[in-house]
Amino acid sequence: MHRTTIAVTAIAAGAAWLLWDGIRIFWTDAANSNCSTPADIASDAIFAIAGVLTGLTLLGLSSQAAGPARMFALVGAAGAAVWGLANGAEHCAFEPLFLLYAAGGLIFVVSTAAFGLIVLVTGALGRWPGVLLIAAATAPMMLSFERGGAALGGAMWLVLGVALLVVPAWTGPRLDPAR
Repeated sequence: MHRTTIAVTAIAAGAAWLLWDGIRIFWTDAANSNCSTPADIASDAIFAIAGVLTGLTLLGLSSQAAGPARMFALVGAAGAAVWGLANGAEHCAFEPLFLLYAAGGLIFVVSTAAFGLIVLVTGALGRWPGVLLIAAATAPMMLSFERGGAALGGAMWLVLGVALLVVPAWTGPRLDPAR
């Protein structure tokens, strides 16, 4: 996947997370998400879009990786998509789908943090993308995702996307030297 496409997808993911957090702040009952109000439906739809865009960003970043790094990025991408889609399904269709939501979120956080750590340690794609990936995956959960943590994670995805557009090329070795 082309670097510009990855950057635009990261920016879109960040904007979607910020929008989701804004819905929760400014509309009533968005936290309950029982599909009974427009805020509930919008909240769940934006969460799904944000999760899928986050997954697509990780899928794009996986195209720049090889070996374990690629595996972590791909697993993180799948986890983000499942997490995003299962949230609304759990709220609107069948409560036990919470298990898919929780599993997807856990898989996203652990795999994305591991991918970020590999990027940080190896210097592949530069050091800052590794820091941003780790922060985007872990900080929102540690700071309470539903109390501003999503906005922080969204900001991290935005910064990563802008950095991919602005910085001419990351310094350091690539994750796949054969490319």
